[in-house]
Amino acid sequence: MEEKKTVKQNNVSEMRRAVLDAINDRGEISNKKYDAENEFARSEKQKENTASNPSRSSKTENKSNHFNDKNKTVKIKKRKKIGFGKCALIFLSIILLILFVFGVGIFRYGWNGNISKAMLKFIPYPAAIVGSDLILYKDYDYILRTALNGQQYSQSESDLANKEEVSAKVLDRLIINKIIKNIALKYEINISDEDINRSFTEYAKQFNSEEEFINTLKELYLWDINDFKSRIIYPILLQNRVNNYIVWSDDFNQDRIDSANKILNELKSDSSDKKFIELVSLHSEDSASVKNSGDLGWFGKGAMVKEFEDAAFFLQIGEISGIVRTQFGFHIIKLDGRKDDKIKARHILIKARGLEEVLQDKKKEVRIWKFVKF
Repeated sequence: MEEKKTVKQNNVSEMRRAVLDAINDRGEISNKKYDAENEFARSEKQKENTASNPSRSSKTENKSNHFNDKNKTVKIKKRKKIGFGKCALIFLSIILLILFVFGVGIFRYGWNGNISKAMLKFIPYPAAIVGSDLILYKDYDYILRTALNGQQYSQSESDLANKEEVSAKVLDRLIINKIIKNIALKYEINISDEDINRSFTEYAKQFNSEEEFINTLKELYLWDINDFKSRIIYPILLQNRVNNYIVWSDDFNQDRIDSANKILNELKSDSSDKKFIELVSLHSEDSASVKNSGDLGWFGKGAMVKEFEDAAFFLQIGEISGIVRTQFGFHIIKLDGRKDDKIKARHILIKARGLEEVLQDKKKEVRIWKFVKF
């Protein structure tokens, strides 16, 4: 009994010495002191329980081990999940950094190497944004290189422009084309394949043969037939058709129609030459005739557009027409004389709104971002 008591006291002394070693830098006793003493007490009690009931001890240990293994499994799973998320975040950051670096190089410094060209094929870098529509940098770059190549064959140095000027014109042209296309979509204005092929044939007639025309396209612009049709013929035809629609559309010209009607009502109450000349100076937008009080001089059939000609030749001397609509706008005509197959007339012109004016309005309405620096 004395030996057991001495061993137990020695164990306690060793445990207390271990506790003293766990004192922290500030001289404060760590919580490990209490944990160590409790651990010693639990150990002694467990030995007693084991001696009295071995099966119970085995179950307790198994349960404890199972619980610890479960905790370890959960912790490992959590660590794996957190590790994958961090890796994904790092990978995404690297990709974004690469895209940013190449974007700065392409936009700011004009990188044009093989890697940059490959990036442009797969990454939709925008050269500009028109409203919600993108103008891709690869399209801008393609047309720019074509335009610069074509300059090499210019016959006059005065036709040459520096790269910055050409770049600005190319981007502005693409922005205009995008606005025109949106107008065409809104008002269901279309260009058929037959229209495009017919126009291509007209271009080709300027050369000795179609083959010569195709070879010239390759030499000057590095284009094939489809490039020329899609990048030159289609935009030109669409622009002309949209312009024609705007000129003849009441939706775009209602204010001009109202102005013309107001002038006509004034002439109905006073149709004298003096009044007509006064209204010419106040309202007419024909700069060529307004200096002569609207006088167009003597002219025969075929000299004017059909709508104007038909209305003017139908009038009696001194008579004033109603509103005559032509591709130029809204005319009010007064017949001053008739001799043989010619007539003498003057007019007041209120111009129709055209595409150029509409484009200026659209540029103010639509948000436009340019990313290319010149």
